[in-house]
Amino acid sequence: MNKTITKNFYKYKSNNHKRKNITIKKNKKLKLNTNNKEPIIKSNFECGNIIQHKLIISKNKIKFILEFNSDFYNENNKNNNVSSGWFYFSVSNILFKNCDFILQNPPFKNKPWDNFKPVYSYDNKNWKYLKNTVFNKESIKFSIKPSENKIFIAYYVPFKKKDYNNFKTILEKSFLFNKTKNPYYKYKKIKIGYSLKNQPIHFYKITDKRYEKHNKNLWLIAGQCSMETMGIYTLKGFILRLIKDNIDLCKKYNIYFSIQI
Repeated sequence: MNKTITKNFYKYKSNNHKRKNITIKKNKKLKLNTNNKEPIIKSNFECGNIIQHKLIISKNKIKFILEFNSDFYNENNKNNNVSSGWFYFSVSNILFKNCDFILQNPPFKNKPWDNFKPVYSYDNKNWKYLKNTVFNKESIKFSIKPSENKIFIAYYVPFKKKDYNNFKTILEKSFLFNKTKNPYYKYKKIKIGYSLKNQPIHFYKITDKRYEKHNKNLWLIAGQCSMETMGIYTLKGFILRLIKDNIDLCKKYNIYFSIQI
């Protein structure tokens, strides 16, 4: 914030004095005072998932007691459900605050959580592991003192619709390029059904028409469980490497793949 300050003073010369105006410019940084604002947890965005059970604020620490949300296998039978292991949420108004997060009653109370470490991000793009994570069979606990006023925390790096659409665009451009380079290259999108939320589910087929009838079929699926975004990134990397450097693999295999989000 630029602020102009005018100072008036007198400068004396011999017996006469003259009044002069001098303008001085100073740069002052605007400081945001968030100390008095209560922390806010949000998960009402794409892929977001968590339930805030309790918030405990003390002089030196903020403790968030959280619960896992539930997945319903059958919408007609609400009692037939299990807690989802996936979580993804944001927390605001926590600049330089010591924050403890406690996730109560995690599903699958055994070894899958033993070496687990969630991830965090300040910009929702670049992610790091929260290394100080402890699992004691009743809860998962991790702590952080954020260096910014808002932070995102997730089970693993989220894979969102924007990421999926960018991936499909790369596939389509690659198909056009490879088809010009190799007219036998074939890329096809096949709708195989709909999700519980009425979203279309597609398979994609990549093959070489010259060998298609005699090739073995290779099926690759990722993302059918909410916690498995790491599988999506693995499959995405494989397909991108395939269409860039190893398209000759289609002389032996008809490759079918599907990414569920």
